Amino acid sequence: MEIVVFAKVFRKGNWEISEHRCSDEDVDAVEDSARAYAQNRLSVHPLPIDYLQAAKYVFEVACGPEDKPKEGDTRVHGVSVNAILIEVRDESSQSSHEPKKVA
Repeated sequence: MEIVVFAKVFRKGNWEISEHRCSDEDVDAVEDSARAYAQNRLSVHPLPIDYLQAAKYVFEVACGPEDKPKEGDTRVHGVSVNAILIEVRDESSQSSHEPKKVA
């Protein structure tokens, strides 16, 4: 399975758009978390939203408050699972990010 996470990362005082192609370990963590979200809904198979929530759970670790972000804070806004994009539109974002096609 191929998973790419799209996020904003706070670096050097600014939010930057980031695209992270998951390693095998990252994929395992996101898949496990997505299955847990699916089980919470009493479902056997994860839905696309489960993968988005899972990516947030895995990558948004120890974030500071929105109004006072810390270096490295990450806000996930999308995930691509086997080239299927699941994305949340962030109204406060000043950047329009067009994800690259994942081959």
